[in-house]
Amino acid sequence: MRTYRSLWAAALLTSATLLSAAPATTQPTPDPGPWKTTIEQLASPDFPTRQAAAKTLEKATWRDLGLLRKLAQAAPDPEVKAQLLGRVESLEEDLAANPPPISLQLTNATFLDTVNALSKALDTPLQTYDLRSAPHTIHAVDQPFAQVLRDLNEQAALTPDYDGYRVLPGPPLSHGVVAGPLLIYPLAIVYQRSIDYQQPAQAANPTLTLTLQVFIDPRLKIVHAQGMTITSAQDSAGHEMLRTKGKTVMDVAMSNATSLARRMNFPLGWTFPQQVPLDPQTAASQLALLKGTLHLTVEVQHESLVVADLEKAAHTQITLAGRPITISKSAVNPQNLLEFQFDMQPLPQNANYTVTIADADDKQIALQKLPGRWESIAGTYRSPIKATFSATTKTRDLQIPFELKKLPLP
Repeated sequence: MRTYRSLWAAALLTSATLLSAAPATTQPTPDPGPWKTTIEQLASPDFPTRQAAAKTLEKATWRDLGLLRKLAQAAPDPEVKAQLLGRVESLEEDLAANPPPISLQLTNATFLDTVNALSKALDTPLQTYDLRSAPHTIHAVDQPFAQVLRDLNEQAALTPDYDGYRVLPGPPLSHGVVAGPLLIYPLAIVYQRSIDYQQPAQAANPTLTLTLQVFIDPRLKIVHAQGMTITSAQDSAGHEMLRTKGKTVMDVAMSNATSLARRMNFPLGWTFPQQVPLDPQTAASQLALLKGTLHLTVEVQHESLVVADLEKAAHTQITLAGRPITISKSAVNPQNLLEFQFDMQPLPQNANYTVTIADADDKQIALQKLPGRWESIAGTYRSPIKATFSATTKTRDLQIPFELKKLPLP
């Protein structure tokens, strides 16, 4: 056991599971259950029978994934194994882009109990250092994450702190809109009117600014965020309010690259404020309808490589997904700090490389995008320190539409 003192708050995040078949081992043949007939028909010498079985296999859902993995591993027929592995891979990709629903049962739960239960339901490590009572009651069965979070936030909001990997209670949030893996909140509409005293005849027209906050399912591994597009904003009198000067689409600028990289992969999702400038055309009482789309690229497959003892691997080079990674520094300095740094030359363009640091008990310590700057990690961990390097090998573009309705205007 070795204790490291802190110069850095480590982000405790999980790495994604490598999408590939498990190594062959001697296992008892699993019970195929409802897939018994389909498996037999996939091995039939009759082509129409095999074709019908393949179509049946396409109807498998994420709920069948565990059994299909076992059946693929145990299948003695190479063609049947290939078809099962293909369907498993397809289902895994779909899950990576569209996480499954969750269930959560709480009655007058403290904030800590809520965070722990949500962490278990998501299979994603969430932490809180705030032990104040913020009771939650929820009885959700097979509900989307965004719906569950909205129900919790209406009682006491769960919000990431500055470092992102801890969750703090906040005041209740209302008017949340669920759109697939998104939970969108309108935070405020600000009315502004100005005058230039040097040119009072050219006083600016009044403006409205709508600020949105977006939570994204933490199980989505975001590789790139292309932006948010607002396509329409109509008031209750039927007037278009977008300040687009005749254009039909307005791209709302995302956070800058540095802030964006920091906000990626928050364990409670990804939050950012978006400001949408609007023109008050009339004395209408409501923003009747706002339509938009969030454009994301998410990881659906990746390659991984494990360095079993990071300290012994200092000044060595590994290759992952065809790219060299240099472990420039990995040592315990005289102040008993574990230091590490990873370099890549040339720098990856439009690629997502990460490293997850864990101890011998697989206690996760940190996650860092590559190439990585010098860091020092904190806590008491059992040696050897392990590093799991990951490279995105396949992505999927998501266009997630949303609508906000009947927002009162100032």
